[in-house]
Amino acid sequence: MRDEEFFHYLMNEHGITKPAARDARARCRKVERELKKDPRWGYKFNLDSQYLENRCESVIDFLEYGNREAFSALDLPQKIDGLSSLRSAVRSYVSFCDFHKPEESA
Repeated sequence: MRDEEFFHYLMNEHGITKPAARDARARCRKVERELKKDPRWGYKFNLDSQYLENRCESVIDFLEYGNREAFSALDLPQKIDGLSSLRSAVRSYVSFCDFHKPEESA
């Protein structure tokens, strides 16, 4: 994840406040950190490679409320609003990637 670029993109191109941009960045970092622990995703997991694969759709789908049991061993929220916040942050990262494409080697 290109977290500094993402952070500045949110503030400069979307007019999001610094605290809100910090929160979105922290949520994306959490998704990356936790999914690296899950063998289905692997230790090399990152949002840039997921963007290149399918615009992070598989990550967004995985973070649906109905999949709570699939990630119960991970430190991810178990409630709808917490998962919604993570999905929203990942969607914001997708928007960032749409305008600032990641390198193929990501």
